[in-house]
Amino acid sequence: MKKINLRLNGQVACFELFEKEAPVTCAHLLAILPQKIDIHYAKFAGQEILGVLPMMAPIEGGKNLTEIEQGCVAFFPDRAFFCIYYGELQDEEVSITVIGQLRADEKFIAEMEKCRFRQGDILEIYDPDAAPAEYRPHDFLIDTGMRWDKLPDDIRRVYEKRGISLPGGPVIYSDGESRKLADMLYTLYTCVSGGGTFDKNFVGKLLDYYVLKIGGWCGMTDCASDILQYKELLLSGARPAEEVLVDFIYWTNRMSMWIDLLIPWEEVTGLMRQPSSIELLAK
Repeated sequence: MKKINLRLNGQVACFELFEKEAPVTCAHLLAILPQKIDIHYAKFAGQEILGVLPMMAPIEGGKNLTEIEQGCVAFFPDRAFFCIYYGELQDEEVSITVIGQLRADEKFIAEMEKCRFRQGDILEIYDPDAAPAEYRPHDFLIDTGMRWDKLPDDIRRVYEKRGISLPGGPVIYSDGESRKLADMLYTLYTCVSGGGTFDKNFVGKLLDYYVLKIGGWCGMTDCASDILQYKELLLSGARPAEEVLVDFIYWTNRMSMWIDLLIPWEEVTGLMRQPSSIELLAK
């Protein structure tokens, strides 16, 4: 069985690739290797690390978290996430494509667990049997300041703001809006890739909403400008809608993951476990 290598903070592991069970997804993954992804920690699933990849594939033999084993390596098409479920899991309704089984020692697993408190560490994914190749970040269809491997200046400026509820307000709010945009675009993509059509006027209004919220409210004006570029490209018909949507999904997930890295999720969780205003008023 073919193995794919993983490197995280000097620790090396691998996973057995399930090419027979998920041939399309595995082929897409092999085609884009090597990759470097910044690690994020799961918000719902439990002991899971994940990162966004520039690839799309349909669900193959979709599994729920209740159906997978510890060490499951998977692809989540909705958000283009490469996922490793390495420990105790929690309830989450999700359908994933299982693409492999992790083979790692305790040191590698310990490095994954550290990402819970130190998101942003780099995971390298590469094929040990392939000829050496240099990692090349994805090139977007539009002229954008969004970088695949460096925090964009636009998002950094918002993060550096200081004031009442700043930068927490715009950063946390934009995190939610970017996730909603990603979900909307993936839903639109599944419609178009299945041969369906969409109302351009309605989709245009939806995108204008995200321009207002992400740019006007949160102050990420470069991101808002990019959304307008994708809107023009999508609605003009200059390129196939499916092609534009795939790239737009990559862009949105990359933006969303940059924002996600700025939020100290474990500290926020700790604060929320303290007595709340509602509990104090009930006394």
